Amino acid sequence: VIGRSAGLPDNVREAARTIEERTKSGNRGLVQLAVNYGGQAEIVDAAKKIAQAGIPADQITEDLFAANLYAPDVPPADLVIRTSGEQRLSGFLTWQSVYSELYFLEKHWPDFSEADLDGALAWFAGRGRRFVLQATPHHAQQSSGRDPLRQPLPRAGSDVRARLQDRQVEHAVG
Repeated sequence: VIGRSAGLPDNVREAARTIEERTKSGNRGLVQLAVNYGGQAEIVDAAKKIAQAGIPADQITEDLFAANLYAPDVPPADLVIRTSGEQRLSGFLTWQSVYSELYFLEKHWPDFSEADLDGALAWFAGRGRRFVLQATPHHAQQSSGRDPLRQPLPRAGSDVRARLQDRQVEHAVG
């Protein structure tokens, strides 16, 4: 769960903690729930953390900045699915989605189905991306020794779900 928890009702904060605790050992995928979240607010909060740590400006790097975001261990998003027919990100994962593929869907989030997800993943598999992020040390997968950002991208006709199992797919709720 990412976002500013301050100001949220106690029951919402407790529900978020419960969800995180119950799913922390999962290894089949990644879902980020954004509650009271804004991409600009996340960037401001990261800058504040760095400033409060007294780090000199000449020592601030992209890696250091990324390490101070809400979910520093989560790699940048490969795919952002934007529902509701909007053709913008609306501040969703401002830092993490800079090189993401963007998939826009007319449906609203409550109507988003497994078939819609399959369609988005098939579209993504056929994109033929020309740019693959070079992972920073804090994004490398420690457990397997593999870096998910340096793996070959799936192609159309492949088993998209299996090939994307280790890759992050973000859903922008619209």
